[in-house]
Amino acid sequence: MVNPVRCRRWLFNLSSDSLDLEVLIMKKFIILIIIFIFNFQIINSQQLSNTITAQSIENKNINEINKKKQELYNQALEAYKKGLAYEKEGNYKKAFFEYEKVLNTKIKYPQIYKRLGMCYYYFGNYEYAIKYFQEYLKYFPSDNNIRNYIPKLQQQMKFKEQKYLASVAPTAEFKSPLSAILFSHIDLLPPAIFYQGYGNFYSRNRGQNWIPVSSSLSLLGIFAFAGGAALQMYSENIDPLFFSLYALSGYLISSALIFDLFSSPFIATESTENFIWHAKTNNVTLQKNKIDYKDPALTALISLIGGSIVPGAGHFFAGDNDTAIKLLIITPLIAGTTCGVGLVLSGNDDMHTREIGKAILGTGFGIYGIMRLIDLYGSLLHCDKISEEYYKQLVNPNSPFVLKEKKEEKEPWIAFLISLIPIPGSGNFYAENYWTAGTLLGASILSTITYFSILEINDTTKILKYTFLGISCLTKLYDIMSAPGYTAIYNAVYTNKQERERKLNSQQNVYLYPSIFENNSLGISISYKF
Repeated sequence: MVNPVRCRRWLFNLSSDSLDLEVLIMKKFIILIIIFIFNFQIINSQQLSNTITAQSIENKNINEINKKKQELYNQALEAYKKGLAYEKEGNYKKAFFEYEKVLNTKIKYPQIYKRLGMCYYYFGNYEYAIKYFQEYLKYFPSDNNIRNYIPKLQQQMKFKEQKYLASVAPTAEFKSPLSAILFSHIDLLPPAIFYQGYGNFYSRNRGQNWIPVSSSLSLLGIFAFAGGAALQMYSENIDPLFFSLYALSGYLISSALIFDLFSSPFIATESTENFIWHAKTNNVTLQKNKIDYKDPALTALISLIGGSIVPGAGHFFAGDNDTAIKLLIITPLIAGTTCGVGLVLSGNDDMHTREIGKAILGTGFGIYGIMRLIDLYGSLLHCDKISEEYYKQLVNPNSPFVLKEKKEEKEPWIAFLISLIPIPGSGNFYAENYWTAGTLLGASILSTITYFSILEINDTTKILKYTFLGISCLTKLYDIMSAPGYTAIYNAVYTNKQERERKLNSQQNVYLYPSIFENNSLGISISYKF
């Protein structure tokens, strides 16, 4: 390359001996132009070479990117085809993994959302199935099959959630104190007297397996009775011993009756308080429509009185129409037919046939009595289930019917004292359990009027008269035994007492109300906040 500095020096170095000045200058100027053109071409060639090199590098990068995209597309297509094959075979797990590979390639392939949704559907994960189906519909909004299937999945998801909530339901249930008292009366039936404690069995929480002390006492009483009978049969010279065993048997069985009767409402109240606390603090299933309260006392009264005319009246009132209709059909069909056959045979001239007729007639009355008991205790169980839904709506924060304002607290011991007033229902009236209070008062008045109306003409009328007097006395006993429990339930539902006590318990890590008896080998279990 020519040095421009030297050219300048050579161009302007003129001498007098040179050729004509103009000719010389022209020659040197031409030479200078030639040198300039030559340098410009060299520089332009270098710039062009650099530009070509940069373009080639850029083209090479573009080719590599396109090549990678093509490889990813091929991988996605291959994985998608494998996924379809696995899905066709029913191997949804492997299909899912292949579809995930497609999703990880970042290749825009909207059909993959539908396939992933189907896999999640077969996995039973309806929530994610709906999610991917909805994503798929953003690209294919005209796919009505998927669009119409989403509501069905939502319904199945709701059913699955309800089933799950039922499986993890609390061990505590709503147990009415009055229902517990009435269930304890089963102990008086001839077969049940050998193994008592039905009030405790009803009152204990779901999942608990302790045996009531009444059951243990009644079994010991039966063994004592059997021992006394054996001694009386085979040992005539030791009369005092078997009489003592008979006395012990009577004491144990009567103690079992009393213990079951008086402990059942306390255990039922504790179960109900635990249930209410769970309903307050957990996500429980709620009925959409407002549930009305069903009173167990009124249910029992309708079952006992109305059931004499219409079998299944208790279930009708409690809202269990299916069972009520079955009882309405089965009771006259079986019991009525049996009694009719017994009456026909008992009027026969043959003595042996008459005896058979009397036995069949007695069987018919027995069947009728069993049907009445089924109506009574079945309606009480259904009544408590309705009350369970009723109280869930009152205390659960997610319920549209939840209580907005709290009331003043009431004391169970005051309810007990008020219940001692010789007016049936006074204790429940204090607990604001007006349905039970009114039912007990009405039953007592009706029984008292009937007692004074019946004349003692014969033994039958005498028994009937004093039966109504006993019913009048029982209404007051029911009030005394149930009023403290209903007051505790009132505090748990309508006041802040339960929250305050639970908070205090958690802070102090102690129980405010320790159990009167702990579970032991006899199965004693009582813990009532009184």
